[in-house]
Amino acid sequence: MIIHEMKLHESNLLRDLLPLLRDRIFHVTSHRAFRKIIKCGEIRSNNYGEFPFTFPQSENNYGRKRGYVCLFDLCGKSDNELQNALDCFFFLGPRQLGNKPVFLIIDDICHNIIVGNTTAVRERTYREMFIPKAECWYPGNVPISNVRDAIIVNIRRRKASGMTKILQHIDKEETLGTKTRRLTTG
Repeated sequence: MIIHEMKLHESNLLRDLLPLLRDRIFHVTSHRAFRKIIKCGEIRSNNYGEFPFTFPQSENNYGRKRGYVCLFDLCGKSDNELQNALDCFFFLGPRQLGNKPVFLIIDDICHNIIVGNTTAVRERTYREMFIPKAECWYPGNVPISNVRDAIIVNIRRRKASGMTKILQHIDKEETLGTKTRRLTTG
């Protein structure tokens, strides 16, 4: 695995990071989780919920429920399909992963075992979540030997707006299982 590092302002993620991910299949994780992946030698499935969920809906993800590792497939995607995927989940710099996300590029030799989005469309119940046309899955844990590159991105962010802070607080409460929904101002 070759490790690349880059520093970007969040306003440049589309321009500078997306071209590196286009026509690739990859997993995105926090830098902290990346260090654990290196230590244990694999990207582990979260089918038993042993790791914190990035988002509350991750608990109900099609692939996670089947013991798969969630990936993004940007191979052959049109600009419109890419934009739709980014609108569903801004995977280029999700704040929930901190300011140093890591993109683990899956080796091309593994592409034939990837469970594609069309499989999820055929099999799923309407209660399971996935990102249309962009999310795919590796069946089981991904050995680190199947990761070709790691791109570590140090993101310099704008100061979060008041509304963003409120939404992050709500997301954090939902992730932790907190039932409180009342917000006070003043």
